[in-house]
Amino acid sequence: MQCRSDLIEQAPAVAERINDVAILNQGDLIEAMGLCGNCRYGEVDDISPRMGIVWIRDGSSGLRKMLDATESEIRVIRRA
Repeated sequence: MQCRSDLIEQAPAVAERINDVAILNQGDLIEAMGLCGNCRYGEVDDISPRMGIVWIRDGSSGLRKMLDATESEIRVIRRA
């Protein structure tokens, strides 16, 4: 998966794929590639681990977006 944004490219970073949204924390920077090829990136706003749902503040629009972990490949961006 490759869906880098200007936000992510501002500082050296490493993307690590996650399988469990419970390891995410509010404020983590993530990118997600949906099954249909759409790409989202932004900061984690809220998490529902039991439902496998993550809400982010979209990095391009600033809007709150919901991501379903079963329908997206999610990577957490760690600053190098």
